[in-house]
Amino acid sequence: MVPSRWQATLPEVATIPALMVPLFISNRALVGRCDTVGSGVPLALPCLPHLDTIVVNELDAAALTEREPPASNVGDEIDWGALEVIAQEVVRRGIRRLAVVHFPAGCVAADRDGRTWRHGSVRMPPVPPSSH
Repeated sequence: MVPSRWQATLPEVATIPALMVPLFISNRALVGRCDTVGSGVPLALPCLPHLDTIVVNELDAAALTEREPPASNVGDEIDWGALEVIAQEVVRRGIRRLAVVHFPAGCVAADRDGRTWRHGSVRMPPVPPSSH
């Protein structure tokens, strides 16, 4: 069940939690992951015009845009252009401001003005064991 404070600001998404795990809605932003890639597309698409921002992985973004997801793992040859096209298409499906598509090798973003950004993953040093 969607908490009432979300229903007050976004009544159209009341059915989404049944198909998204986890789902967080805040300031008209949707962050989540479909249980089964693509299974939530029929319910998710009508919600997009009510969102300013969406952050979604490449598999779910490809499902939303009816495109084949390109290779996106660290070590793969990344087709950044194809991933940017997917992010742009998510925006064209109704997102008001920004679509961010994240994947193991990095992320891309597209906005309503046609701008795109890309950034590769960052390798972090291992955390040393705690001395506690």
